[in-house]
Amino acid sequence: MADATYRRLTRYAVFSVLQLVVFLAVLLLGVEQGLAGLAFVVVTLPLLWAWGHFVADIELNPFLDDATRERWRLAVYLVPGALAIYWHRYVRAQRTLV
Repeated sequence: MADATYRRLTRYAVFSVLQLVVFLAVLLLGVEQGLAGLAFVVVTLPLLWAWGHFVADIELNPFLDDATRERWRLAVYLVPGALAIYWHRYVRAQRTLV
């Protein structure tokens, strides 16, 4: 995997962790609805560029079958923190193999 691609996916995985932290903080702290929505939108904006890169990596990942690819594609868009989990499980693992 190219270094630039690895760094980009790593950076987006960090944004995904930030999104998960804000999501959990909003749920646990009982933040006002308007402020909670605004905070979640702000931390999700950097992920708009990330989703395409991660979906491309999912499609080209030789370790995934079709059903697993479908589940990861859904998770990337719907689950806060899913990008970080995918990065840790596949991108980082492939980097250590090289």
